Amino acid sequence: MESRGYRDRGIRLREVPARRMSEVASTVLLASSITYVEAVLGEHFTYAQAMGMLASTVLVGAAVVTWLGPEARGVSFRRATEPKDEC
Repeated sequence: MESRGYRDRGIRLREVPARRMSEVASTVLLASSITYVEAVLGEHFTYAQAMGMLASTVLVGAAVVTWLGPEARGVSFRRATEPKDEC
């Protein structure tokens, strides 16, 4: 399946809430520093060690964000009642 851009889906940037845009901008800013961090780690450690440290940091960060994120408590994925057959 071909990837479609936001224009093809009828989404206009003006319709995206400002809060969401700031979240995206901060994420991009954080992600842009990864190459610098990789280079600094590469000067002091082997390639495998540097990538291992970076990958583990990202995985731990993702786990923390997931753990602290909002949760729908008390939600059941079961049907409330089974449909009765009235035949």
